[in-house]
Amino acid sequence: MDDPKLVVIYYDKDGWPTIYADTGAEVYSVDERVPADRIYRNSPQQIPDGMLDGPVGYLGDKSAAEVRAHRAAAYIEGRPHLTVATKEGQGDE
Repeated sequence: MDDPKLVVIYYDKDGWPTIYADTGAEVYSVDERVPADRIYRNSPQQIPDGMLDGPVGYLGDKSAAEVRAHRAAAYIEGRPHLTVATKEGQGDE
């Protein structure tokens, strides 16, 4: 089995994304804000050596990124992202 093709979305300090990918990977973005050009085939740059050298977060790791993702999902779903702590230590959602 071939190794999976990697796609990296890098955000600079101002939040602007740059897309990097392994050779041969096709990368598409879908933007509902632009109906006439909703699906766009990106032209990613090659992933720079060393870019992925470091810790990698994942769902369930309790990182700041996961907290932000939970907050965004709660907003999209129309529910609060915080819970109320009780004396028993249980949260009410």
